[in-house]
Formats: sequence, structure tokens, C-alpha cells
Amino acid sequence: MSQKPLKRTPLHQQIAAILRREITERMKPGDKLDAESRLAERFEVSILTIREALSALAQEGLLERRHGSGTFVSRIEDTRQVAVLIDADISHPRTSPFFLMVTQRLRAYFKDHGYEARLYVGHAQPEGRAPTALTCQEFLDDVARKAIRGVAAVSTLPFPGWLGQLSRQGVPVVSHGDARFPYNIDLDYSQLARDAVRRLADGGCRRIAMVAWDPQRGPHVTSFKEAVREVGASTHEEWIRTDLFPVSTGAGWAQFRELWASNREKPDGLVVSDDSLFPDVIAAIRDLGIRVPADLQIAAHGNTGAVLRPPFQATRMLANPDAVVAAMGAMLVQLMRGERPESEVVLLPFEIVEPEAVGVDGGSSDDASLPGRSP
Repeated sequence: MSQKPLKRTPLHQQIAAILRREITERMKPGDKLDAESRLAERFEVSILTIREALSALAQEGLLERRHGSGTFVSRIEDTRQVAVLIDADISHPRTSPFFLMVTQRLRAYFKDHGYEARLYVGHAQPEGRAPTALTCQEFLDDVARKAIRGVAAVSTLPFPGWLGQLSRQGVPVVSHGDARFPYNIDLDYSQLARDAVRRLADGGCRRIAMVAWDPQRGPHVTSFKEAVREVGASTHEEWIRTDLFPVSTGAGWAQFRELWASNREKPDGLVVSDDSLFPDVIAAIRDLGIRVPADLQIAAHGNTGAVLRPPFQATRMLANPDAVVAAMGAMLVQLMRGERPESEVVLLPFEIVEPEAVGVDGGSSDDASLPGRSP
């Protein structure tokens, strides 16, 4: 049976990836590869394409091409590293703790699975203007010298320069949270919105608002509105605040105060679907003297293992960093082996934790562990 290469990247790169896996897993130094004509027949491509693939592997040092004799395995070990890349400044207090947890655990995942992994950290600021190019020069240097075999990217923008270089080298990239990458692991925020609305409706809420990050008012907002209609509740456009970047200082504080002041009628339910917005929303609720859950019930995005506990009862929709790591790691390992994942995009569910399971302590406006007021 013929073995057809995958789609998306040039044929010779895909064939090189398959042969690389076979060489490192099944062959030993000195073994001879099949003739170019047999490889061309196997992959149903031209001999020229096979020669390009073999030349790439020879440049890596995996193969030795002997004139008149054939192509032989020269070494087994692939010394390239798996890159765990986060281009954000990890020392900045507004960098998402979830991204930090995922990044650190990804490095451990690859080491546990037998890969040499290296953490690359940039200095892109979470607030202000977005960078126009990747800020981690060490990573770019290693890409240029072909020292990377796969990339797990977190909080990193898909600039065509570095992505194009890796694509030409046949190096796969898996991202967390950015659908512009060819392969992406994300959280199912549309399902979060639907589940949160249903939980609030089950608690008796009939006027529901949302604070989120969805400036284009896409599937996230659409799912929220549909769920509100399905449960027979109501909302107002001014109660749906989605335009401020979550890690900007005071974003959640400003969005909540705006929606609360926008109408004489007040919501009795609130969905907060971004973990970076929730601390500021808590501060605004405390500033306004709103009683939770008497005046307002809340369902909010949180993270498994995070320190933050709200000073009031709230349903938590928890994202599990270990689930993200496992999905990213498994997909990247598949791609590095030349295998095709079942799906290019994977959406992971949130775990719903009811208020009594959160460990709420009753709350105090003087509790130093809670977020302070935003200016």
C-alpha cells in the first residue's frame, strides 16, 4: 500500500518528516535506505521530490549520500530541541498566570516524553501597543541555525517571518489560544457562555449581563445571547461589555461600572468569561456596595489551581492548565513524528464548580488577599 504524505507543507518536507521518524525509531548507523526510485513509488511523487527530502536529512546529519552506492544512515540522534515559546514578559504582573502555568508544565511534559525541551521567553508587554515582531531573539537565532524540531507557542503572535522559516524547515508549531496558527488548542468560550447563563437561570436570574473579551462580538457574544433567549431571560446591548483588553489595568473594573450605570434596570446575573477581568470586576462590585448573591449572582471564568478566591459566592467555570498541556503536547508529538492529528483545532471544556465547592470564606472588604480598587 502506498503511503501518501500529509497536506499543508511542501511535499519534500513532509516526506523528510516521515523518513526522519523512521530513521530515528527503526534504523541504526550504516543502514541503507531504499533506492530513490522505490521511495518515489512509495510516496507517489517524483524522484526530484525524493532527492529534496533526502538532501534535507543529509544537511541535518542524519544521512550520508555516497555516490554510486546509495544513501546510508549516519547517525540516529536528533539533537534539535523542542521549543516552549512564550513571547510575553513573564515578570509583568498583568501577564496571565494561566499562561505561566501552561508554559512551565509544557517543558516538563516534553522532558517526561523523552524530548529535550528549552523555554524561550520574550519581553512583549501585556499592556500598550502590540509588538510588530517576535521579541525573543534567542528563539529567532535557534530557528536560523535549524536547532528546533517543534514549537509549543503560548501568548505568542503568529508573525509570518518566523512561522515561514519553520514551515520551510518542516518544523511543526502548535499554539494555545490563537486561531491564526495552523494548529491550535483553545478553551471553548462559547460553551462557557452557554453553561454560565444556564447556571444563572437555574438560580432564578432573569436579567443577565456579560463582561468578556470579544471586541468583534463574534461567536462568544452570539452564544451568550442565544443562551439568554433559550432560558427566557433578557439582556441589553449596554450590558454586554467586551471591548477592553483583559490584561489592561482596570479593564474589568471599568467595564462592570459602565454596564451597571448604563440602565435604570439592573442585571441580577453576571457572566465574567475572562480570568484576567474577574479581579477588577470584584473590585468594582465592592466599590459599588453590591450584595452578592442577594443583588447579583455571578458565574465567572477561573483556573484550576489558581490562588484567587472571590469574597462572595460565585459559580466558577474552571480552565484546567494540565488539560491544555496534554492536548498541546500530544498534538505536537504527533506532528514531529510525521503523523496527522485528528483535528487541527481542539476546544477544551471548562469544569463547572458550584459556589459551595469554591471554598468561599464569606468575604471582607478588608481582606488583603483580594484585589484592591482600580484607580
